[in-house]
Amino acid sequence: MIIALVVICAGLALADLFYTNPHPHFGIESSFAFQAWFGFVTFVVIVFLGRLLRLIVSRPEDYYHDGDR
Repeated sequence: MIIALVVICAGLALADLFYTNPHPHFGIESSFAFQAWFGFVTFVVIVFLGRLLRLIVSRPEDYYHDGDR
């Protein structure tokens, strides 16, 4: 399944060679496989921000423990 996903992603990235964005908002949007690498970089940033957020908002494992038992 992972191999199939990699093949599909590579095929879609290669298909970008035959397609030109007719209305790019920024110049970088016209670069090769922009959507693919921008999506990957954004995903990585979100994962690391989630790990940072976990450090900020997490509580100890026994935070809700009553302590009387």
